[in-house]
Amino acid sequence: MAIKKTIGIGLVWALAGCGGGGGDDGGSQGNTQTPPPPPSEHQVSIAAGEGSALGLDGTTFEAGESINIESGSTVSFEINLAEGFELVSVSGCGGTLEGSTFTTGEMTADCTITVETKPVEQGAGPGEEGPGEEGPGEEGPGEEGPGELPTEPNPEAPTAEVLFPWQQARVKGETLVVSGIASDSDGVAEVFVNGVAATLTPVSAGVESSNFTTSDTDEATEVQWSASIPLEQAEQQMVYVATRDAAGNQGLASELTLTSMLAPTTFAIDNHNNRLMGGTDVGEVSIVDLETGTSTAFSVPGLNWVMMPAYVPDQDRLVHAAVYDGEIHLMGIDLVEQTQTMIKKHDLALEPVLWSFANVQQIAYRETNNTLYLLLTYFPASNSAPSRTVIFTYDFEEAVLEELASGRAQDGTTFDSDAMALTDTGILLFNDTFGGADSVVELAYDGSTIGPQSESRDLTLSSLAVDANSNALAAGYEGVAKFNIVTGEASALSLDSDDSELKFAQIRSSGMDPVTGNLLVGDSQRDMVISVDAESGDRSIFLHNGIGQGPNLIAPRFLVLDEANQTVYLHDDGGNVDDRILAVDLTTGDRRVVHQFEDRASANGLALDAENQVLYAAMNSDIYQIPLDGSSISLFATYPHFDEYGQGEYTNMEMDKDGQRLLMVDFKRNELVGIDLGSGAVTVLASDAVGMGDSLSGPTGISMGGEHEAYVYSASAGAVYKVDLQTGDRHFVINSCRNPVGYELLQDDDTMTNLHFDPVNELVWVASDAPVEVDVNTGECRVPEFLEFSLDIVTTSKGQVLLSDFNRLFQYSMDSETAVTLSK
Repeated sequence: MAIKKTIGIGLVWALAGCGGGGGDDGGSQGNTQTPPPPPSEHQVSIAAGEGSALGLDGTTFEAGESINIESGSTVSFEINLAEGFELVSVSGCGGTLEGSTFTTGEMTADCTITVETKPVEQGAGPGEEGPGEEGPGEEGPGEEGPGELPTEPNPEAPTAEVLFPWQQARVKGETLVVSGIASDSDGVAEVFVNGVAATLTPVSAGVESSNFTTSDTDEATEVQWSASIPLEQAEQQMVYVATRDAAGNQGLASELTLTSMLAPTTFAIDNHNNRLMGGTDVGEVSIVDLETGTSTAFSVPGLNWVMMPAYVPDQDRLVHAAVYDGEIHLMGIDLVEQTQTMIKKHDLALEPVLWSFANVQQIAYRETNNTLYLLLTYFPASNSAPSRTVIFTYDFEEAVLEELASGRAQDGTTFDSDAMALTDTGILLFNDTFGGADSVVELAYDGSTIGPQSESRDLTLSSLAVDANSNALAAGYEGVAKFNIVTGEASALSLDSDDSELKFAQIRSSGMDPVTGNLLVGDSQRDMVISVDAESGDRSIFLHNGIGQGPNLIAPRFLVLDEANQTVYLHDDGGNVDDRILAVDLTTGDRRVVHQFEDRASANGLALDAENQVLYAAMNSDIYQIPLDGSSISLFATYPHFDEYGQGEYTNMEMDKDGQRLLMVDFKRNELVGIDLGSGAVTVLASDAVGMGDSLSGPTGISMGGEHEAYVYSASAGAVYKVDLQTGDRHFVINSCRNPVGYELLQDDDTMTNLHFDPVNELVWVASDAPVEVDVNTGECRVPEFLEFSLDIVTTSKGQVLLSDFNRLFQYSMDSETAVTLSK
């Protein structure tokens, strides 16, 4: 077993398009996307809580460090706790805890071990017995325990505001750190979150406070609090915050709603018991009852990903397969014992001169002969050579895994497909893997022959499922086709052009719903299972991992916050629909359209006049004024400078409420300009000719800073500057920030990049490939752990961080380094 200790923060990288209108809604340009070869090592990141570390072979690993482990290996760590701390939980990497030893599951992907700790409790507060460890929990307020927690608000008790997460959020994982602020004139003695005692810290200068004092009982009158609570796999989990002051007044201070049920987008269907089942991205298996819509989930030791599963009814097992180091690993998950075992390993003996690597595309089980069929793609060593489709079988009776056909049937007829479905007479395949005019063919179960080719439909098809009426339903990136297996006739059942809100973006699996007879399609980019009516072709959301109601978010490229009204406004320019301004209610996650533009253009910025409730949206060279009272939109100003194509060069916009003007940056002219809200007059505030300092050099991001200050991101230089709005002088802040593996995040590549100044924490956030925090006082940068790609960032007056990504709006906690989804 190879182990290598590295210093730094583990990152999860997301690939996303950055061009205007790109979004992630265009789907694949063929039936497959070529995946990378599987790694020989996987990185285990350490997220150790305060007072804890992990020990391995005499080496201590602390928070922020990581270890490289050989693929397929397991590792046992000792949990080391400092005096005064006790263990709450250890999770991640499919591991199990026995005593003080945490053993990972078999390593199949990068993962993180999270250690939750808390200080050893020193007893109840002064003069009273504490509320105890029991209290408002999954059954709601009113559960009794040692020192019953309050069930009703009490105006005499401390107030408590939850800062993370927001009032409703979709969460992942086994635990969540809930945090906020509590205050009371008599001093805050205790805060409990679902019965868990919170850690209290007197409010520091990092959070705005008007009454930071101590009471006569030496209890702080305002505190920051945080508590780690267990999460339930449920559509709704209530969280209750109870408080008690030094005088003994206690009450229910706050509550919020969490959703953590995960819908698997890569799934198999159990036709015997009407269930849909698959793995989630947190090492769990989720099972959905197709009759009731209810779900259950359980963790499986050693499980990271479930790729392309199949259900074996007589064993009540979910079987899945992957290729590691040139071997097929066939694994089974016992749904009763909730354990995973290795069924079979098979060396593919890939010839290095011919094949670079192989991937399992799909597996399917045939009950008639108790056999599993595996569809693999071999990827060539040479870019000019074609890939090959290879089909294997696994006979459960004989425990034999062997090749059935490699690119051709025994009669010499070739085939090339990345999807399959089983019929009564053979294996249904596509005619090719590259989209275009797709048709289906059938390979005999003994691999001897391939039947005639059906009619074709040009819908870039990517999955196959067979219904009870000898029809094959194929979902693709331009629509859904129906093939009659007997006659070979083909028809378009559903077209993407007929349903702009539910276009397929990344199809992972499909199957027929045995209850309704409809086609179910798992889409990992949309993070939902979409139902397609087998007769009408109508689409609807069947299962989802979203939150809130309303139109889908696609590419919310610009954000502005109306904190007083708990609303975020977004300019969404993604997909194949016209640009639109959306409003997101932060208390519910619900989305609504504020304005739909009549054509697709280049979104160049969004600003909010909160006092007058007016939005300003920049589209190409025009700036539109959008009143939020519903009255008519109007053209506010047109930028006077155009490029050779007749387009303006505005690339971002910010509201300067004190100066009663819009601030905008001009990418081509290297300028920062002000546009008077009254007259629309344009004034150059900083440029190569106005003010001293480096050129702004292709600016794309702008944010108000302190008084008469703004921060600007130069995309051509990959640098952040502070600009004096009175003189135009530029002051260099930073031009390099690398992640732990050395990747430069502030690249001088002219990419559209937003930034935002957080005055509470005195940070500039740069929305790069991974969001970057820059300390404006020291110029030092930090890459938050586990925080992925973002399009834009805003912060609240209390330092809460909101970010947009393709398809979602989410919140990030700087303290616990955790992200939750607020709208999706």
